Amino acid sequence: MIKPLLLSLISLAAFVAASWVDLDPKLLPVIEGSLPVLNLGSPTFLSMDLLDSIVGNIAPNVTFNDEGDGNITAYNGEVLAGFVNKDTGETRIYGDYASIPPAKSAINVKKALEFIKPDSIGFPIDDTTIRVVKGPSLLGATLFVDEGNSTEEATYLTQSFVQRSIRASNGVLYPVCGPGSQAAFGVGADNKIVSVSYLWKPAKNSGQEIKPNSTKNAVDTIKSALLSWTSADQGVGVYGIDVCFYDSGVSFLQPVYRVLAQTHLSKDGSSKVNANRLLHYFPIGSGSPEPLPSVFPGNSTAAGPPDEPQGNITARSLPDELDARSFSPVEARGIKPEIKVGRYVVRNDSAQYSFLRNANGFWDNLASSRVYAFQNSQYYWHYPFIYKESANTFINDVHLALTETHGSFHLMTTLSNCCDLVSIPGDLQSTGYGTTAGGRGGRFRLGFWIINACEVMPASIDFQLLESTQARRLARAFDPWRPVLAGGISAIMSWRTSPYFADDTPQTVAKLIAQGRGVASSWLEAAVTDPVYRHSSMYIGQTSRVNQPHGRASAVYPCERAASNVQQTAEFGRPTCIQMRYYDNTVW
Repeated sequence: MIKPLLLSLISLAAFVAASWVDLDPKLLPVIEGSLPVLNLGSPTFLSMDLLDSIVGNIAPNVTFNDEGDGNITAYNGEVLAGFVNKDTGETRIYGDYASIPPAKSAINVKKALEFIKPDSIGFPIDDTTIRVVKGPSLLGATLFVDEGNSTEEATYLTQSFVQRSIRASNGVLYPVCGPGSQAAFGVGADNKIVSVSYLWKPAKNSGQEIKPNSTKNAVDTIKSALLSWTSADQGVGVYGIDVCFYDSGVSFLQPVYRVLAQTHLSKDGSSKVNANRLLHYFPIGSGSPEPLPSVFPGNSTAAGPPDEPQGNITARSLPDELDARSFSPVEARGIKPEIKVGRYVVRNDSAQYSFLRNANGFWDNLASSRVYAFQNSQYYWHYPFIYKESANTFINDVHLALTETHGSFHLMTTLSNCCDLVSIPGDLQSTGYGTTAGGRGGRFRLGFWIINACEVMPASIDFQLLESTQARRLARAFDPWRPVLAGGISAIMSWRTSPYFADDTPQTVAKLIAQGRGVASSWLEAAVTDPVYRHSSMYIGQTSRVNQPHGRASAVYPCERAASNVQQTAEFGRPTCIQMRYYDNTVW
């Protein structure tokens, strides 16, 4: 009889033999000579006059005030409009996407940001270079449901970034990447700045240089690390590698290989959905001054894995006598409004820990809220019945839901990246989701649904090769969501292109929601400002067949719900007007 340890070793050997990582050594860039390491200095700050003028663009008569607790803040009523962290220099001004008017003429980001130049406030001269680049634009259209027609798409704002770079002694200009060196500005109509995301430290050469490893050594290191993303019958394919300087935001800028890869690849190429993509950093050689993010997330079930749902159970809820009440009596007693949260995670997936990292990070940031009392009502491995026959027991019995899975156009999996598919709207509850979809008094009904999955919410731009007219493209974008929204749900948010597993969009949107900001705006803001999407890599869309960038978010909601925060789920009935907003394919 084979002992358990020996049996485990045999199974592991069989798994490794079956696993595979496809990496063409020709993808690895040639680096001439060694590359420098730079030291990061103390944080820099934008001028308060500039920040006051920007926050005034979105909230007239609002200015920043020093709270004396390490933060300088600006509030629009009771909602946080922006902050400056006096210790780290991190600065945010949140755009009010619901009130931003469409631009009547082309947005000129360079004119709006002409104050940004070397040695200007916030951008001191150092051993790096800077330039303003134009990023994606926020587009959208409105559908008038009863008339069955929609408006022409308009541009609402354009994101712009300050691209930081380092010119090495070999003459090559390398971009800076990573969570540090953030300077993103949303520019709206009349070239007014309406949002800011800023974190910056000056950088000086340290005198240390790193010599690149041999091609074989680098390729072997990358392939070995990416094996952790494979399974017995699915591999990983690397499709892009470049060199950038990773800014941790802590102490150093260091040269790294930035590696892009696709997971869940079958040998026969078959797949009904598009898996999230990988973006990971590897040192170019020995002597890395700071650790880089782990290639594979650690055990994300430390707080306990999701539960197994049963089709006949009743979701956890507040006492029934509170069921039909509004939030007002609770608030009158000085108690934070209670918000029920549901999280649903794909089963049996080789990227399980990444999905769990997102789900747990989402909850952790919600739970830290000083505004709402979030309840961890449902945390389940997800199955099709959660969305259809048992929806009123599961997803439609919470205020805020997060689904973590794989997807494609109006489709998502519940088992790995292949199986137990849920199509939208065919496999969802026929009455839609929300307060008018039936049930106990309307209190416990879905208000906001975030689907963190690839390409689930395509926009008109994604049907360019599939439909010959713009009217048909808009119909293809809107129509699947109309039955879902008919139940009174306030907003549905997802992606129109594939995100990276390495992003923090679910965690960031939870932080913004917890502050009381509008949910749809928070999703669009979190996605477009995530540092991993400041990279202009492209891939061929699973269904669109268009060469497109990663991480382009989208949202759809009834017109009157554009600004709704997570508390605002009162019954409005079937919407007669629906809006869709999305970020386009602009790259730089």
